[in-house]
Amino acid sequence: MDAFEALLSSGSAVAGGFFTFIIGRRKNKLEMEALQIKNIETIIEVWKEHSGTLEQKVSELSTKVEKLEKENRELRIEVMNYQKQIASLAPYKSFKRRTTTNNKSHGQNNPSKDSPSTPIT
Repeated sequence: MDAFEALLSSGSAVAGGFFTFIIGRRKNKLEMEALQIKNIETIIEVWKEHSGTLEQKVSELSTKVEKLEKENRELRIEVMNYQKQIASLAPYKSFKRRTTTNNKSHGQNNPSKDSPSTPIT
């Protein structure tokens, strides 16, 4: 009977170990799935926070872009008006102005050779 009891006790130990292994594996699998679900929930919360922040930033940047586009249009109109004013002055462009060069002695200005000898008013 000693052999039978030894076989029975070792068989029950092996069977117990096997069932513990299977149950432990299932338990570990369930714990891992629960941990993954918790991690996914955390990721979703973080994404929602960043999503709200990004939406706010996009809104702010859109407002700034619209403001800059409006300012750009206004400045283009202003430049065109100045160009028209300059174009209206075109007949006066051919009028030569008297130019001067600096004399090194005493900082006196002398008319250049290309300018007329009489001052232009």
